[in-house]
Amino acid sequence: TVDTGQMLVANMDWAGVDKVVLLQGTAYGECNDYVRKALAHYPDRLLAAAFFDPWAMDNRDFFQNIIDRPGFCAIKLECSVAAGLCGLHPEGRLDDPEIAWLWDEIDDRNLALVIDLGAIDSISYQTRAVRGIAEDHPHMPVVIAHLAQPSPAAEANPRLWRQWQEQIDLGLLPNVYFDTAALPAYLPDEDFPYSSAARYLELAAGRIGAGELMW
Repeated sequence: TVDTGQMLVANMDWAGVDKVVLLQGTAYGECNDYVRKALAHYPDRLLAAAFFDPWAMDNRDFFQNIIDRPGFCAIKLECSVAAGLCGLHPEGRLDDPEIAWLWDEIDDRNLALVIDLGAIDSISYQTRAVRGIAEDHPHMPVVIAHLAQPSPAAEANPRLWRQWQEQIDLGLLPNVYFDTAALPAYLPDEDFPYSSAARYLELAAGRIGAGELMW
């Protein structure tokens, strides 16, 4: 067998990468203990975000367990419908007062919030709710995944494209950033060098500045 963690760390040097952040999705379930072991094995090379479900029945106890055991620098919410929390909780709203405590806890503990808001026009694409969270917690870093998921289909639809632009414009807030992972996954009809991905990066940088985009 091959330890994929060892492969990852061994191949970081050639790319000029000092640290890698490990993010969890929902497809494999919660793997916080496994990720902690990776952090302990490579403390100088890895950072990690904890998996968390704010709509689970035992959410507050689960969060406390995460915080009581050090190691994580962020909380990750995989909200997408196809493979995330809004598929499990279709009524889940990030602006629900019942989970407002979470944003205060993340902020007070100097953690970052990493959030995948899923596909444009899906129930998880809650731009207004994230704006409220970010504005109410201006010192809490908020990272939105996948450059808000642009695609040729969305670009061809003015209504959907406005939704993408509105989410990108969250980057005008000083504490909101976008990661740029997996952009080729949204371009099924393109091959390397994925010219549409380059265009989306340029469009986003033109709206909010390249400093708000994370590799």
